[in-house]
Amino acid sequence: MEERKIWESSPSQVMNWGTYGACIVGAFLMISSAPQLMLLPAAYAGWKWYELVQTRYELTTERFFYRTGILNKEERSVELYRIKEYLIEQPWHLKIFNLAHMTLCTSNPLDMNVELYGVHNAEALRDEIRKYAELARDKKRVRELDFEFWDMKN
Repeated sequence: MEERKIWESSPSQVMNWGTYGACIVGAFLMISSAPQLMLLPAAYAGWKWYELVQTRYELTTERFFYRTGILNKEERSVELYRIKEYLIEQPWHLKIFNLAHMTLCTSNPLDMNVELYGVHNAEALRDEIRKYAELARDKKRVRELDFEFWDMKN
């Protein structure tokens, strides 16, 4: 079976509202003292906006991809069969917009935790990831084993 895209998104711009608010206040404060510096908060807000636009999350039938960066690009991928746990955090200011932060706990030694910020419908996404992770485990005939180490002296 060929790998195909299931879901793709980027963090919501709601994640930058604090930055945007601070930039607006900073711009108004600079009007009276140094009007020529008013562009600095606008440039910073533009940079933060573009930073979120350039952050992409992608779920395929076999892997989860995380791409980020403006000048220096970074792409990470996690095989779905390595995903063990899911954590969804939904603070009140994100719940208003049906957004959440999601953490994927994996058995990948390089990416033990993959963080997703400002994701829409996180519960539905978690269910999709879980479904395809189970299919990937069955396809590769992989099972996760957890070992607990204990002291034999006691």
